[in-house]
This record gives sequence, C-alpha cells and structure tokens, in this order.
Amino acid sequence: MKNWRKLIIPLSVFIAVFIAHLLYYKIVSQNSSPIWWKLYVVTQMYFIGFSLGLSFAFGAYALTMMRSRSKSAVAGSAVIAFLVWFTSACGAPMIAIVFGIVGISIGTTALPPIASALMTILFISLGYLWLKRKSLSCADACAAKTKENAEAFKDIGLDIEKFSSQQCITGDLYSKTFKTQDNRPKAMEYFDNMVSDIYGSRVKEILSAKKQGQIVVGNFCVFVPEELILAAGGVSIGLCAGSQAPIADAEKVLPRNICPLVKSAYGYALTKANPYFQTVDFVCGETTCDAKKKTWELMNKEIPTYVMEIPQMKRPKDRDLWFEEVKDFKTKIEEMSKKTISSDSLTEAVKIMNNKRSALKRLNSLRHHNPSPISGKDALLVEQIAFYDDPVRFTEKVNALCDELEGRIKDGVYAAPSSAPRIMLSGSPMALPNWKLHNIIESAGGIVVNEESCIGTRYFNDNIAENNNNLNDKLLALTNRYMKINCACFTPNDERINQVFEEYKSSKADGVIHYSLQFCHTYNIEAIKIKEVCDKEGIPFLAIETDYSSEDIGQLRTRVEAFLEQIGERVYAGRH
Repeated sequence: MKNWRKLIIPLSVFIAVFIAHLLYYKIVSQNSSPIWWKLYVVTQMYFIGFSLGLSFAFGAYALTMMRSRSKSAVAGSAVIAFLVWFTSACGAPMIAIVFGIVGISIGTTALPPIASALMTILFISLGYLWLKRKSLSCADACAAKTKENAEAFKDIGLDIEKFSSQQCITGDLYSKTFKTQDNRPKAMEYFDNMVSDIYGSRVKEILSAKKQGQIVVGNFCVFVPEELILAAGGVSIGLCAGSQAPIADAEKVLPRNICPLVKSAYGYALTKANPYFQTVDFVCGETTCDAKKKTWELMNKEIPTYVMEIPQMKRPKDRDLWFEEVKDFKTKIEEMSKKTISSDSLTEAVKIMNNKRSALKRLNSLRHHNPSPISGKDALLVEQIAFYDDPVRFTEKVNALCDELEGRIKDGVYAAPSSAPRIMLSGSPMALPNWKLHNIIESAGGIVVNEESCIGTRYFNDNIAENNNNLNDKLLALTNRYMKINCACFTPNDERINQVFEEYKSSKADGVIHYSLQFCHTYNIEAIKIKEVCDKEGIPFLAIETDYSSEDIGQLRTRVEAFLEQIGERVYAGRH
C-alpha cells in the first residue's frame, strides 16, 4: 500500500499534463470542429502528450524521493526529466537543430511522435537507473558495512544478523532526518561521517585500544565521572540507547511499563546486537531511578555491571556519601585497569574533560544568537556524538565547527529565519538515534536553541577546578562538580527549576517544551513545577510524553504545530 501511495503524486501530474497538452492542441489548432480530438489521435499527438506527461511525472517522482535519497540522485533525475521535456516537446525539433549544429543531418526538423515517445521511455529508464544507482538502498549499504566490519566483530560475540538490521534502521533514519537539511555548516561533515560509521571505525579504535591494554567502560549516566576512566588511560563510552529496535526483545523479560531508554539499553545487552556493549570490560550503572537500579541486576547476567549509588538529596551528608562513591569507583577502575590513578594523571584527565565541556558550552552559546547559525538537529547530533568519540579529537572538531559558526554569524548565514519560533527543550535525555522531537519541531518551522537535559547543558555546564594540589582535594573537587548536576532524581529540586528558567532567558527562547520519556515518573512529575514557573513568568509551555516509536508522530506534530502557531504571532509582533 505504501508503494502505491508514492505513485499518487506522479500519476496525478501525468494526468494533469496530458490533459493540458490535449487542451493546448485544441487552442493551437484553432479547430472549432466538434471532432477536433480525432485529429489529435490521427496525427498521433497523443504520443507527445504521453511524452510530456511522463517526463513531468518522473520529475515529480524524483522530488518525492527527496527525503530518502541523496541530493545528487534527485538533481540528476531532475536534469534527465528536463532533457526529456526539452527533446519531446512538439515532436522534438530541437534534436535536429542540436545535431545540425555539429554537422550531423537526421533528415527532418522533427522526429515522428512515436519516436519521441520511445525516446522519452529511454530517457526515463536511464533516469530511474540513475536514481537507483546514486541512491544505494539502505539494506545494500548495511550489508556492505556489515561485511566490511565482520572480521573485526567476529571475536566479540556480536549477533551480526540483528546488528545489521538495526544498523539499517539507524542509517535510514539519519538520512531522512539530517541529509534533507539545506545550508548546513561544512564542519558538520565530520559528525556526519562519524554517525554514518558509528558502529565501524570508532568500534575498531576501541578494540585496538583494548589490545593495547586500555580499559573500556560503558556508562548510562552523566553522573559517572569520566575523568577517573581517562586518568587510568581508559576509554569511556556512553551506552544510553535511543532506538526502538531492541525494545521488543527487552519486553520479553522486562515489564512494558518502564521507560524506553532502559528497555532499549537492556535489549542491546540481551541480544548482543550492539558492538559497543560487546567491547566494554564492564558497565557502570547508577541509581537515578527504580527501573534502572533493578535492571542493572539483570544486566549483570549479560555484562559485568558496577553500580554507583546517587544520593537523592543534596545535603552535606549526601555529598559525603557521593564522595565515598567516587573514591570507590576510583578503586574499581584501578583494579580493572591494573593501573594507579595519580594526581598528575587525574589533572590531565580533568583538563581533557574541561576542554570538552567548554567546547560544547561554546557551541551552545552560539546557538543562542538570533537567528541561530546551526539547526537544533545538528547541535543535538554533536551532543550525542560527545558520548562516543575520542574526547580530544571531538573537542578539536567542535571548536572548528564553532569557528565556522562565528563566521556564519558575521556573514549573516543562518539555519532559520529570525521569524522562526525559538524553542528550548527540557527534561529527559535524548540518546542516539532519538531525533524524533527535534525533527518534528524544525520540520514545523521552529528551531531548537537549547536542551536542558543530560544530553545537553546538564552534561557540560560546569567544569572542575584545576588548582588543587593533592589527589584527595582533586577528588573532592570532582565530587562537588558532579553534585551540581540538577537531575530530576533529587528532592527537593528547586535548583533545576531555576536552571530551566535561567537557560530559557539566556537562550532567547520563545517557548519551552518539556520532554518526558514514557513512564519516566521523575521528569513527568517535575514538569508540573516547571509549568507553574512558566505560567507565572508568561512563558509559553508544552509538556510532551513519548517513546521511541513512530506511532505517535502524527499526534505530536499536530500538538507542536499548534504550539508554534500559538507563539508565532507573539514572536512576529516582538521582532517587527
């Protein structure tokens, strides 16, 4: 049924152009006879109508492929459609003229109508083949990538078949979400390449690091102190999952009514379908919610799992508890890596992470310019890749992107017009490849300018003091930095409510959309307090609860469009 729907627009165009040519023939022939249409048939003009209709229909078909095909494929097909129109019009007299210019005579100034129709079919066939050739199907691309990486993956216990199908889903979603954007920064090419091969080259780097004796630690939360992993010469990988693909397998074990992030991550561990889960020496979980801390018990059967206890309040004794947890984690890292974390190695790790966070803060502040020089989708992609990439290389690439964005602002090159409603998101994290809400907002004409979430400002807002001399003081400074994270797991949590309001003002947003993953009770309930503040301050507010599936996209699009329309007049009035 879906394939037939794709043909509705081209078929409608064909019929419209054919009828238009028929009426054009009647006008040009100036024939008032009631049987004028018979002349249309006798003179075989219907072949010309067919040629024109088919060429324009194919052009329409190429454009309908814009969301799922590369621009080069669509552009090439559109050129071919134009050539068909150029050569088929009025019996294709232009062919004889063009050949005559180069001294070749074909004996007539016009091809017979049937020859024009046959030439049209030939050109359309070539155009269709071009579209197919330049737009390698996702299945073929995934098969090629899987084959390329099979040798590296064969020793880590990866389920190649499930991995290939899930990689295909991610790749297809990425193409439809990001490749359709116009006027993207050139520096995004690095991040495009990174995500297009997210399960290839980076995994090979990690496997190479393991062979050299480096420890690889997977984590599910921004509370896990990456500095300690780096200080032991290790590799830190974020394993929060944003894909719907493994959830069905996870629900064979876990209850359905827990959040999709937990189910997706557990599904990957259970099915051995994600190479990152297969490369880690152990994973570090935490106790930010009940679903997580009970799932870690089951996760431990699939992958060695260490759990850090996150305090639920921010009193001095809670800070002491967290300090002890940090020190215990340091001991765990030293045991697993067989290396001692020194004051100097921790200092170097702190500098690496501070530089990384500073680069992300720089990127986020550039988004706050009105108009924004980068789309929210592209910024989100960068933030997500932060959890996978080598931190030093990542920092260099983010700063290069920021340099370009500063130039775009200077040159007046923006990702959206100044009239576009500016939206700040707050709430649950958006793990790769969860681009659902950003795509809906920006497809509806808005632009996302800030994320108050674990993927956004909660991850990079605060740096660690670098002026401490002894190791214990450095661990305490690290503890204090991580206790500043305003997760919804804390109570009371007025600090997060204030942070949302401050980020709303600094980002120059026009409205707040609070995003909660389904069954994420902490963020769902905390949305009530954020709404109260927004109502008090006159800030447009919308609360959304959703999962990773595509089933509610239509409903969400309707709600988001209504919200953008609600604030649209206010935005226009304020800027004109």
